[in-house]
Amino acid sequence: IFLECKEENSTKPAILYVACAKTAMNESSSWLIQRSKECLSLGDNEGADAWIITATSLYPDSFSVQHEVLYAQLKSGQISQAAHQLGGMFQRFSTMKELCHDVQSMLTAVSSEAADSMSERWRSLFEALDSDVQQQMLRSCADQCGNDVISQSQLTIQLMKLFPDTVLEFGLKTVRSLSQSLPHQPFCQKLLVNEVLPLLLSSTHCQTILSKVPADEVISWLHTSLFYCSQNCTDSLNSTSTFDFMRADLLSPTLSSPTTPRRSSIASRVRPDDLAQDSWFRLLRMAQSIGSFLRWNIPSELCNSTLHLSDRLALLKSLPKSHSAFFHMAVMLLFESLTKYRVAVHINLTAPLSWCHQ
Repeated sequence: IFLECKEENSTKPAILYVACAKTAMNESSSWLIQRSKECLSLGDNEGADAWIITATSLYPDSFSVQHEVLYAQLKSGQISQAAHQLGGMFQRFSTMKELCHDVQSMLTAVSSEAADSMSERWRSLFEALDSDVQQQMLRSCADQCGNDVISQSQLTIQLMKLFPDTVLEFGLKTVRSLSQSLPHQPFCQKLLVNEVLPLLLSSTHCQTILSKVPADEVISWLHTSLFYCSQNCTDSLNSTSTFDFMRADLLSPTLSSPTTPRRSSIASRVRPDDLAQDSWFRLLRMAQSIGSFLRWNIPSELCNSTLHLSDRLALLKSLPKSHSAFFHMAVMLLFESLTKYRVAVHINLTAPLSWCHQ
């Protein structure tokens, strides 16, 4: 190291490396890391690098040392080096919980609008990683979640969004895992309806996946979605700020791609009727996908939420009364009518006058 630094006309770091090595011969890795942090806090980047290089030379198999190198590179803005370091660490220390925390930090930064320097660096680090490394990280962290269904599902959702082919492997598994947890964790319903089912039903592997599922189970997904949509629309009328009507883009830490622009947060004053319209549009699109698989032969106009309810009711009457499609679509139209009526009444009673005039 000394000779290499001399050749680069960098005498000061060379002397520091030698001094650090001599001092550190009988010291622990934690002591070396602490010395590096002290130098960094004083603005002595060369000294901090010297202690870190000494630590990595003496303790090449220490996770704490390698992790400190990652953070030092991240804080100094060496994104490409940090990406290389993180990839190597997942090859050697994939079971360390600290790495899962780092993945969570990256995903949180990717899905947020935070403009602080560390959030920007976490985002840049995630984008600098090879796709293979991204997938390995998400798979590894999801496997380590154990019985934490929500955390595991959120990581799996991110994995399926970034790598659509993984829907074939994880889509049905995640749906069933969340469905089993619905009675105990209501938030699972939000993940199931907002995130996982839309991913599964819009996947190119949808028909392959559904072919393995009994019809009754598929219909139960529609029932769960209908209940969630109706309940969420009604409950959200009591909110004076944002509403969450089956808006998949409101769920953190998910994002369709780390390279796409981050979605802006919804303004605090949003027309509830617009959000209800969007909610039922998503639900009807889901019903159309499920109906197609079950061969219900539902007219596409019946699932068009922009069409007047009276026109869609006329289309409903054209379906055979004994058919399962008639029952389910009739129930959906009933709930949609009731929900939109409540939203309309709520607007007239509580919304600003400008909304009422519109």
